[in-house]
Amino acid sequence: MTTAKLAAATAAVALLAGCTTVTTGDATKDPSFKPGDAIVSLLNPGNYPTAPKPGPAMKPGAESGRIIDGERMGEYVVGPWEVDPQLLNVGFISTGLFFSVGSLLSPELDQLAQQQHLIYAFGSGRHTAANADHLRRLQNSVLRFPSPDEAAAAASGFYTQHPRIHDPSTKLDIPIPGHPESQALQSTMPDGTFATSIISPHGPYVLFQGGTAQESPDASLQLATKALDLQARRIDDFKPTDPSQFATMQTDPEGLLSRTVPTKEHKANQGLWGPRGLLHFEDDPVQTAAALTAAGVDVVSVRGTYLYRAKDATTAAQLAQKLAEPGGSSPSEPGPVVPGLPAAKCRAINYADVKALVYDCTASFDRWVYVASSLQPFDATQRMASQYLLLTAK
Repeated sequence: MTTAKLAAATAAVALLAGCTTVTTGDATKDPSFKPGDAIVSLLNPGNYPTAPKPGPAMKPGAESGRIIDGERMGEYVVGPWEVDPQLLNVGFISTGLFFSVGSLLSPELDQLAQQQHLIYAFGSGRHTAANADHLRRLQNSVLRFPSPDEAAAAASGFYTQHPRIHDPSTKLDIPIPGHPESQALQSTMPDGTFATSIISPHGPYVLFQGGTAQESPDASLQLATKALDLQARRIDDFKPTDPSQFATMQTDPEGLLSRTVPTKEHKANQGLWGPRGLLHFEDDPVQTAAALTAAGVDVVSVRGTYLYRAKDATTAAQLAQKLAEPGGSSPSEPGPVVPGLPAAKCRAINYADVKALVYDCTASFDRWVYVASSLQPFDATQRMASQYLLLTAK
């Protein structure tokens, strides 16, 4: 490592400072050291690790395999912004991987799902900004079952026991062009908006789209129908793992999770993600998708930091610069300096929804881009130091 030479030189200078012997000569700089390079001797990881721990990053067993496989399916779930680019505000309780669909659908429908042996589900929900001319909302969900028969039975029950099936405003058996297998219903919500729910068995999956629009029933139908059209095609590309293999499947085949800063925090999206699957959790998935595509990102490891793998060092540096730029509706200001990582860029972002400053730091190393966020500035910088050391550990 080039920084090892600099660290040795720094230590030698410190030692000489306490002696009376003076050595003549001119100081020279390590020619391999470049401005912005890490200075390992200054890195402070706090209590975070400096090298990967031996053994798997996740607890071995069927549950870990189930989680990783469900997150793999997220790569094949259509995001609402793909249906309508104005649907950017994320629905936190309806987005991500689920083993119970009570919050995704309803407690009654979750009971049905469990009876048909739900394996996992992935939902993606977004809505327009509160000040939009016309409020719209879309919930797109994919539920996986052990067999097509169980998926079909679940879909039938979801329709006949839908929470709004007996509402006087509900219209039943709405035809969906191109999808004779689908069942749909339409109703008027208490706030006056119009809602369409489409439920479709699709092999071992149930596709569930809920579109809500202020303008008209047709607008809500169009949202849900377009989502179904996209989703039915995309899910066919997913190659799910047989549940009998969950206990023995590779949950971290390349060791990326082991080289990502660990955390004890509850984070709904911990794990390995494809570049499209990660977008479900992004503030602006449209801009982020463009940046990840330009950088050739193929995998993202999420634990106490976000670790992106770009196609090369040049595109990684460009992605780091892009991710560090101020953006979104939340105001930001310059954040802390990361000792030993002069190239790291930090911001303090004022998120109104959590009523707190979030300290966000970004840097790149070789093909890797890493991002750390925390409510405490020192914690964010320690995570960055740890992440660099984890990446460079032998």
